[in-house]
Amino acid sequence: MSGSTEADTKKVDGAERELNKMLEGLLSEDGVSLARSALIPEEWLRLKRCPKELEAKANDLAKVLLEQLHGHGIYYLAQLQALSMHGQLADVLDCVGVSMQITETFDRLAARNRRKHKVISFLMSLSGNLASMEAMCTNYGLAAALVLTMTFANFGSITHEDWMEYRRNVALHTPKCQALGEANCAPKGIQKSDNIMLDYSRPVFCLTALNTLIDDPAANLTGTDEECCTEVVKCIADKGFEVELFFGFGNGGGTAILLLVVLFTSWLFISLNATKANINRYAEASVLRDRLRQELVLQLLFSIGMIFAFAGMGSVMVLKSETYGISWMLYIIFIAALICSVGFALKTLWEIFHINREIDVMRSDAKDSFDEVVATADKKNVYTMNYFRHTKNASPGLMQAKEALPSADASRASGKATEAKAPSQVTIELERERPAIEPSMQPAKVKRWY
Repeated sequence: MSGSTEADTKKVDGAERELNKMLEGLLSEDGVSLARSALIPEEWLRLKRCPKELEAKANDLAKVLLEQLHGHGIYYLAQLQALSMHGQLADVLDCVGVSMQITETFDRLAARNRRKHKVISFLMSLSGNLASMEAMCTNYGLAAALVLTMTFANFGSITHEDWMEYRRNVALHTPKCQALGEANCAPKGIQKSDNIMLDYSRPVFCLTALNTLIDDPAANLTGTDEECCTEVVKCIADKGFEVELFFGFGNGGGTAILLLVVLFTSWLFISLNATKANINRYAEASVLRDRLRQELVLQLLFSIGMIFAFAGMGSVMVLKSETYGISWMLYIIFIAALICSVGFALKTLWEIFHINREIDVMRSDAKDSFDEVVATADKKNVYTMNYFRHTKNASPGLMQAKEALPSADASRASGKATEAKAPSQVTIELERERPAIEPSMQPAKVKRWY
């Protein structure tokens, strides 16, 4: 893996030096964008990957294409770049091969500029063009609006009775509260309640005192037999307060933040279509894209809002559970879902990073499907030449077998030969004298790139 990375790095560095030599005197003072006064060199229109015997035709083609560009009023490299980035170059040149080569050169220039600011390039890679920015606004807005309705609805789903039932069914059974009950009440002779209707498998201390306070919140346990349960009731209240924090911050905070995401995506989408910028002009589209690239803030708000939403929905599930064991099961499920969602996000960022890196290597290597087609054609030519060479030098036995082949076909057509009959001498001779074709000589399938 490290060897491949080092080889790719050397390949990228070598191609970048070649690109820098090609761009000498053509860049502006910032060293990133093309100079406005840089004219289109004829060598940019000359095919670099063509057979040597066709180089003269490639030179003539470059001159014709340059005149064709001048006929369309295209004189500068900046204009050529605008055509290329808008996908209109092939229509103007009417030459696919040269258009692909020029577009590849500009892509390599963009890859070189991105490598100078790797962190910013990675963080700002989710909206590289206006189409992806619009798609990002739509997806984030829809997802945030969907979760927003869920978190807001959670407030209406929990009532006062739900909070009291949570204290009775779940908070009372926590080990900390029961340890206080055993330490304070067991020495005074108070035993655990059977708790048959709630959770008969878990008898608890101080169930009677808790029921008294639920029925009458103003009741005073001081001076009663249940006075030892005061600390247990305080422990239950503390546990309820922890869940209330998750409920309030999760649903309240999640609702507020996701509402900001919905509004932000709406304003951003409106801004993309409300300016005077003409997206059919590359320079104006670039200004619009660079000024409105806010995906880092949008991703941060959306991620925080989703974390809050997970906490709020998990608290609702815990509050609705009837037993202590079920509450823990739901809690673990939501924690696992939160971890999986974080893992999905990191996996997505990891894939984006490696895809961008691989594309940079491919563009810097200056290889595309054209090379694969040429290599496949060369391999096919080698196979054909070897096959005919073997046929020409075949033995007399093979030539006699070929001459006898029509008569054998005629006898089979007349029905004289049967399927169970042993192979004829002609077939044996053909199999013996047939030249062996190595796997490397087999014609590979040409993958279509168009």
